[in-house]
Amino acid sequence: MTEKSEIRFLPLGARRLAYEVRGDGPPLVAPAWWVSHLELDWQSPDVRRFWEGVAKDHTLIRYDRLGVGMSDRTVRDFDLTLDGEVATLRTLLDELDLDRVTLIGGSSGTCTAIAFAASFPERVDRLVLYGSYPHGDALTPPGVADAIVAAVRAHWDSLAPAQ
Repeated sequence: MTEKSEIRFLPLGARRLAYEVRGDGPPLVAPAWWVSHLELDWQSPDVRRFWEGVAKDHTLIRYDRLGVGMSDRTVRDFDLTLDGEVATLRTLLDELDLDRVTLIGGSSGTCTAIAFAASFPERVDRLVLYGSYPHGDALTPPGVADAIVAAVRAHWDSLAPAQ
């Protein structure tokens, strides 16, 4: 996969969504995971090797969800819903003038990929899923998920990179 990359910002009202376009070929779009950072993720040898292998001969499009990574920190309740995630993905595809794409959903991005494909089947050429789950609330025992969310909320400002 080519080293050529461009990080861009999509205006969403007064906020901005960070996304990256890397490589050449048919579009392969990865709906955002729970926590990401376009630049820092690519610096991880394992993450980089994964995307280079998966996206060989494609144009890889990744983005940071609102509230994390290089995207704006202001998050509204709707942004945290599946409908909000699908709307964000649709807005990005519209901005890039992409009529049909291959979606590759990993982890929490699988929910967005599946919901988008179900809502807009005419826009999805292929759907690739990995690390997906049918019930996110069943991933951890009761109490553990609450503790993780509480820790993230309590320390969010110190975890988010300075901009």
